[in-house]
Amino acid sequence: MLRELFLMALSRQFNNFDFTRGDEGFKRRFASEYPINLSFVVHQSVISKMLSYLTKILKTLIKKGISKYRFHNLLIKIKLILF
Repeated sequence: MLRELFLMALSRQFNNFDFTRGDEGFKRRFASEYPINLSFVVHQSVISKMLSYLTKILKTLIKKGISKYRFHNLLIKIKLILF
């Protein structure tokens, strides 16, 4: 599939091929440049900062495919932190 996309981009004389964001290994294999995307968040309160941090942790864990048991334990820890 990637081959077909590259061939189509070449046939249309594109100069760049953007894989969009993400850190998958194949992207570095084909890349000649590694642009860095930054984002900044300003929190209005400590609670907002904690919720943002916990959301980031949960997304990371879910992306890595955590087991149901460990997810349950994590939810218990989050409840202890928040309440």
